[in-house]
Amino acid sequence: MILLAAAFLLFVLLNIAAFWHARRLLRYNRYPLQTKTKSAFKLSTAERVRVIMSGVRLPRPQAVCQPSDFGVAHETIFFPSRRGRRLEAWKIESKEKKGTVVLFHAYVEEKSQLLPEAKAFRDMGYESILVDMSGCGGSSGTTSSLGVRESRDVEAVYNALREADPKGRIILYGKSMGASAVMRAASKFKLTPEAIILEAPFSNLFQTVARRWRELYLPTFPFLHLVFFWGSVQMGSNGFRHNPVRYAKSVRSPVLILHGRHDRYNTLEDAGLIFDALRTKKELRVFSESGHGDLVRREPKRWSAEVSTFLDGISKS
Repeated sequence: MILLAAAFLLFVLLNIAAFWHARRLLRYNRYPLQTKTKSAFKLSTAERVRVIMSGVRLPRPQAVCQPSDFGVAHETIFFPSRRGRRLEAWKIESKEKKGTVVLFHAYVEEKSQLLPEAKAFRDMGYESILVDMSGCGGSSGTTSSLGVRESRDVEAVYNALREADPKGRIILYGKSMGASAVMRAASKFKLTPEAIILEAPFSNLFQTVARRWRELYLPTFPFLHLVFFWGSVQMGSNGFRHNPVRYAKSVRSPVLILHGRHDRYNTLEDAGLIFDALRTKKELRVFSESGHGDLVRREPKRWSAEVSTFLDGISKS
């Protein structure tokens, strides 16, 4: 009887801890930016223990720079999204007007961190729209769902642009979490942009989080499974099924995947699994000097050349 009571108490405590960890992963707080928890790969032993005990700290992402810092003019615009939320975006025009690239950022980031890519697109002749997804920057909300509900943000922006210009050339660009949101939106809502560009995508959310979890020297079973269960309850969607490889099978637009060879967060295997699952025109480009999401900063000339060649090829096909 005592053993049974102890097992039940342990089960309850594990679920309480899992619920708390899930909440910390999905809800941004008001801590200043410098208190953001470092990646699992960079934590000291003491910091690892603190994360295990109390969860991560995720400050609400706020702009770290402005378009003027990159020598470009912009206009702040807004899009309506789900449940009365408002998405803030920056619009950067280009003289050539080859089309519109809509950019979606990574987890715990916001639109200003996409300015190097936006400037590169402008130099290629494309208008850029940098979107703060829900909970980030100037947009409504305080939570993240790691690309699940953010796919509704992608759908909302795409539909608004398509309604404003039914024949306009729209390209969707997503980085890491943004890539998963773009893939889910294209699959679930049957979006057909001119092209999709994915940078540093993950192939399966559970496996991606598990990779980081193992960096804390912890087994994934059963605790991480409980975290995902309670995270799914909090998100209102099954986090175990957040799988860009599955989404890839029903994407109809041409896709370019960009990936850094030294990416420790989302691996080359992730990119390869998505690439193999795609049933449309597709290209995969690996950047030998880059890591996670830093391609345009480390290899700017090659990044621009690969993207420009792909988009030019799409326009001629």
